Amino acid sequence: MWDIPTLEIGTSKIICMIAAPDRSRNLPISAILPYEGIKEGSFMDRSRAENAIVSVIEDAEVASSRQIGEIIVGVPGCFLKLEKLEVSTEVMGENVSRGDIDALRRQAMPTNYADAKHIETRFAYFTDDDGEIYAEEPIGQKTYTLSACVVNAYASREFTDVVENALAKLKIDIACYVGEGLAQALHYIPAEERDKSAILLDIGQTETTVSAVYADAVLAEATIDMGSFDVTGDLAIAIDADIQTAQNLRRNYIFGIDADHGDLIFGKDETGRMRGYDVVKVRSTIEKRMRIILGEITKALA
Repeated sequence: MWDIPTLEIGTSKIICMIAAPDRSRNLPISAILPYEGIKEGSFMDRSRAENAIVSVIEDAEVASSRQIGEIIVGVPGCFLKLEKLEVSTEVMGENVSRGDIDALRRQAMPTNYADAKHIETRFAYFTDDDGEIYAEEPIGQKTYTLSACVVNAYASREFTDVVENALAKLKIDIACYVGEGLAQALHYIPAEERDKSAILLDIGQTETTVSAVYADAVLAEATIDMGSFDVTGDLAIAIDADIQTAQNLRRNYIFGIDADHGDLIFGKDETGRMRGYDVVKVRSTIEKRMRIILGEITKALA
């Protein structure tokens, strides 16, 4: 799938990544474009979101000297719906066969929703008569009954309409939709950790997504209407600074950049000048908002 470009639509920016034409680079070429964004699970301006998608793809094509014919689209958690199903079948022979796996898949047919589009059916795990759990298809294993946990994923029609309208203008086909939580989990979390189950947190600018991961599937997701911009806004008010300064101070704090000189912590303002602020007030303000966000994450996990 390396040759297929990807489109990621975040809460405040859109990213298009595309492989270099000569494959000489280990990293893909990317184009990034800030836009009005997403708030409370909806695009703040659908028309401008469409235009931003068109612009960022055109920028990526120019930067890579390639023309995109098809693209993989990441679906943010706020536009994603997951349905978890438990299915089982009697094994036809002495050992599990491809036919038994297909029988399970037929039982997990997706629901037709007016406001959501089915994008994937994925097996999370399988179990046999003895309760043994298999992350991979247990072809050849002996059991009388084979059960499975299956996850059907759906993308909001609001999201797919915006994306498909934009791509139609460029005559680009969609290779597939992929839940961003799933893509991040498979990329960032080692398989041995996913096989024990894991929690993935994606803190965006205006929203935070919490994903429960097991093996190669996301079993459940929740979206919280708070993100890094809430931290920045609180900080700007507390220290009476512009947003750019507050954002720089927040980044310094989060990434552990040592800009602390005694009672002051320094950050660049919107003009590029370094200014000092009370270190106690900066830290207490950031940590107060993060405690609120962590509290909401705890509720989502309950």
